[in-house]
Amino acid sequence: WNVTTDLGSSYFTRVKYVNGLFFAFKNYQYFYTSSDGITWTEHNLVSSSGRLVDAAYGNGLYACAGINGVIFTSPDGMTWTQRSSGVAGPFQNIIFEENKFAAACQRSDGSNDGASVYSTDGITWSHVHSFNYGNEVCDIYLITYHKGLFIMFYAFGIYTSPDAIAWTNRYHN
Repeated sequence: WNVTTDLGSSYFTRVKYVNGLFFAFKNYQYFYTSSDGITWTEHNLVSSSGRLVDAAYGNGLYACAGINGVIFTSPDGMTWTQRSSGVAGPFQNIIFEENKFAAACQRSDGSNDGASVYSTDGITWSHVHSFNYGNEVCDIYLITYHKGLFIMFYAFGIYTSPDAIAWTNRYHN
């Protein structure tokens, strides 16, 4: 490879290919996009509000989620608009399945609760569920989708949902 763009000195936390664009997320507020994997465009969207960690595409929009409940959307991967997720916790990833975006996080309001959000258009987000196990921190690690089921993994177990709205606890350690 012949790197033609200076990508800075901090390390990358995730690289993902989404609907014709590579997304490279860094450990600070910057992330990069590229249509060919050679030439990269730097985006610095969130400054003090937190860094972005993952991307998804659906219904004509790219969506990126990050720490502090940050969500940005873009129709083209270049022009970004911040959206309100309704939660303040750190998202670990975002997905688009069954005609909706879904993301989950640990709430950062002083509680140990986890929270999930969804959106059918990427613009309006609904906080649909809180997860609480008393004094245990409900650290959400991943939300994914397989064969008609949204699956959320957290520090002490697994939740599932057919629609990313109504969640059922399937396993608690």
